Amino acid sequence: MLMWIPRKLKPVLILTAMVIVPVFLMAQDVPVPLGHPVYSFLDREITLGKVSGLSLGMRPYTWNEIQTALESLDRSLAPNAGERDLLKRYLAEFKLENTRPGLTGPWQKDKWRDLGSHVRSTGIEDKFPHFITYRDAEILGWVDWQESVRMESDGEHVRPLYKDQLTFQGSIADRISFLTEFTEHRLGYQEGFVPALPPEYKQGFLLVHSETQWRIWDHNRSTLRLSGDHLDFEISKEQIYWGFSRNDSPILSAQTASYPFLGLRFKYRGLRIMSFNGQLLPVNDPEREQDIPEKNIAGHRVELAFSKTFTMSFTEMVIYANRPPELGYLIPVNAFFTEEHLLGDRDNTLMALEASWLPLPGLRAYGTFFWDDISWFQVFDTWWGSKFLVQAGLHWVFSSNPAIPDVRLELSAARPWVYTHGDSINTFTHAEHGLGFPLGPNSQQLSLVTSIHPLPRLNIEAKLENQVKGSGLGSDPLDNYNDRDKDLDWETTWLMGDLTRSSNLYFSARYLLNTVLSLHGRIGYDSAGEQLWVYLGGQFNW
Repeated sequence: MLMWIPRKLKPVLILTAMVIVPVFLMAQDVPVPLGHPVYSFLDREITLGKVSGLSLGMRPYTWNEIQTALESLDRSLAPNAGERDLLKRYLAEFKLENTRPGLTGPWQKDKWRDLGSHVRSTGIEDKFPHFITYRDAEILGWVDWQESVRMESDGEHVRPLYKDQLTFQGSIADRISFLTEFTEHRLGYQEGFVPALPPEYKQGFLLVHSETQWRIWDHNRSTLRLSGDHLDFEISKEQIYWGFSRNDSPILSAQTASYPFLGLRFKYRGLRIMSFNGQLLPVNDPEREQDIPEKNIAGHRVELAFSKTFTMSFTEMVIYANRPPELGYLIPVNAFFTEEHLLGDRDNTLMALEASWLPLPGLRAYGTFFWDDISWFQVFDTWWGSKFLVQAGLHWVFSSNPAIPDVRLELSAARPWVYTHGDSINTFTHAEHGLGFPLGPNSQQLSLVTSIHPLPRLNIEAKLENQVKGSGLGSDPLDNYNDRDKDLDWETTWLMGDLTRSSNLYFSARYLLNTVLSLHGRIGYDSAGEQLWVYLGGQFNW
């Protein structure tokens, strides 16, 4: 192939290739936000049996994991037109090999011409642009700038919500990956709007502009990861999602704000292990003069694929407070349950066992048994200390054509007092928000979820929830079980107190106009409060 090149230039070209090619292979082991629609696509492909290299129950996935899975699909995918077009759309977003050498940014005229061409283009294979990029033989990185606005209505009031976001991410020498993301939300507050704050607000200082009634709050994510062939080390501030459920895991559901942690990840063939030690907040929006006690979380999860169709996992976690990190909980291979007993049986230990089975391509069954200080001798009794949650689900993908909807049916049931503790600071919460099942203890939920990609640029999802929520003590993860009515110790049934039944329907859609602009909308209805929400907005991402 080099026969036509002059002999004197061959060494120069070979040396240049040796410098540039490793850049294409640089690892991008930074997390991709859980709300990205690529998760819906990969979820379908996992159930179809076409993707086997991704963890079923540990998310978020990294940029590199998603890119590897997409490229594997590209090499093996059958020629289904709709599926291949959708794959091309995601490959275009996650590919990095066309990044220009050197530093590029908005101070260059051709950068603006490039932005204009992206705004005008409707091609599904267009590479996604970045606000600032840098590439050399050792470093590949970029900056993304995002602006979004949406209008919200609860049927009586209308309010705007703005979001400004800057994301810096990249990799160094194929081993070090970094991410830092800053987001500011600005809400045009309306008295009487239900809910008073949108789901984007999870915790932290809320700045109130008395004259304009604006509500402003910040959110940030960050990761620094050192990647090896089998073992990765990271220091991050991120959401962790553990569980086979798509959105409502009883283990770690990522419903809270991000929190800092040190983590180790090990992968070898079908074995994946993650261990982390993190720092939680016992209160939400603390006062400036308030003395905040230490609250810590440690956890490890083992996920083993026995075959391409059957996977099991075991999770162990512990919440402890009012002291520095325990060395015993810092050891990834240590048994937390035993360690907690040796330390005086004062901490909150929680465990879970899960299984996922793919009996045939297109049908996946999964289940979770989550327990919190359970006694196996009273597990089927009405004893208050039987604090556990069960969850079972089925995911059907009827066709590889993404224009045909998939269906996920999931049943969850949580007994009273699960997630709670006798020391109020040791509840399974971060900033007073539950870390586990979103509906909390003393509840049951049957959900039906379907998603569809009728066009490569259009993603639609619908969710129907039938919920039953109990009341009284034991219904909130913040409750202290020492305050319980001890006359009910042997009469604690699955649901206690006055029951609230509701049916909730959510319908959301996201349409990508081009690689820079997108539209999104959401409609929700809660039958219990006879409440309707409508969100419509747009997003600019460069």
